[in-house]
This record gives sequence, structure tokens and C-alpha cells, in this order.
Amino acid sequence: EFRRVLFRSNDKSVQVRAAAASNSNATAEHITKGLNDKNKQVRMNAVRNLNANADHIDKALDDKDIWVCMEAAKHSNATSENLHKALDHKVPEVRMHAASHPNANTEHIDKALNDKNEFVRRFAARNPNATSENLHKALNDKNPNVHYAAKTNPNYKKLIDRKSTRLNS
Repeated sequence: EFRRVLFRSNDKSVQVRAAAASNSNATAEHITKGLNDKNKQVRMNAVRNLNANADHIDKALDDKDIWVCMEAAKHSNATSENLHKALDHKVPEVRMHAASHPNANTEHIDKALNDKNEFVRRFAARNPNATSENLHKALNDKNPNVHYAAKTNPNYKKLIDRKSTRLNS
């Protein structure tokens, strides 16, 4: 059954090509083929595939369709380079996914906290990978929603506890 689906990645049916692109046994070649498909659903399924690698994600971030780009920005295999690229994307929703990504590091979060879009900054402020420096930056944001997002970050309590410990010493 698997081989039949993959061999049908040239099929005229969008549903068959989309199924081939999302197949858990798809190879890098199959995913690349899916990313080159004219149909956005096939491209989305290809980049959602857990076998997609950094090169696939990079290619999907250049896609003309915002939905394909968003799928790329939230892929679990996104590398630091993929996230940097996503944070430079013209569409805020792509940047939001990168800002909240579990692989985002301090540098990514800091970059997102400098974004002109409030929602990107809010997503960055909520990221559990945010350091105390990131949270201080978010707490000083001119937008109260970013400030609130930082206060809902799981690391905020640790930050406050450290401050109160120092003050009580």
C-alpha cells in the first residue's frame, strides 16, 4: 500500500499527491517533490511531514503561500537557521510561529521582542525558553499586552522569586 501511494506522487488527483507527501515513510526525495507541487495542500502536507529536514523547511519558508510558510515555521525539525529566516519573514503570522517555537533560543526571542508587530512580541514573551533578560525586555515593552504576556511566562515566577530573595538577603 505504501509503495503504491508513493509511486502515485505523480497522480493527477490532489488528494493522492497530498497523501503521498504526508506519508510517514516518505523519503527526502518524495518530500522535495511534494514541496515542488503546484497545489498548496500538497506542499503543506510535504512540509508537515515529520521526515522533512532543514532544507525542506528552508524551501517551504520561501513558498508563495503564507500557509505553507507558517507550517514550515512551526515544524519540529526547524533549525536555528530556519527560525532566523522565519523571523525575517514579511508575514507576521510566520514570525509569530518562529517566536513561539520550542527550538527558539535567547537570540531568536530577543529578535522577536524587537519586532514591530505586537503579536510577534507577545508570542516571544510567552516562550518558555525566554531568559530573565528576555523577560525584562518584554516587561519594559511599550505595549501592555506584551508586558502581560511576559507575566504569564512560566519563567516569570522564577524571575520574581530570585528578585525577592536578593532583596531579602
